[in-house]
Amino acid sequence: MSAETTPDDDPDTGAFIITRSGDTDYRLKLGAEILYSNVVTIPAGQSDLDIIVAAQDLNIPHKAQGPRTVIMTLSTQPKYRLDPVAANRSGIVNIVDG
Repeated sequence: MSAETTPDDDPDTGAFIITRSGDTDYRLKLGAEILYSNVVTIPAGQSDLDIIVAAQDLNIPHKAQGPRTVIMTLSTQPKYRLDPVAANRSGIVNIVDG
């Protein structure tokens, strides 16, 4: 998994990119701790999936909002194998709410 903040495109968004290797003939459901959902699915025929996250408007003055941090971690499940390197199973996106 990789994570990126996209200040050049839209400073209010960021992305997590989940990549799989091997057979892509079947969809792959992964457990993940992200926002309000706990499952992401890479469709059949795709080797990766982009998950776009955006800052939520808090209706407070702009100067008081500051940057937002989103952390996503893939959960271990018996149906698939995750990268053995722990740092490759999670990512952090910092959103500069502008």
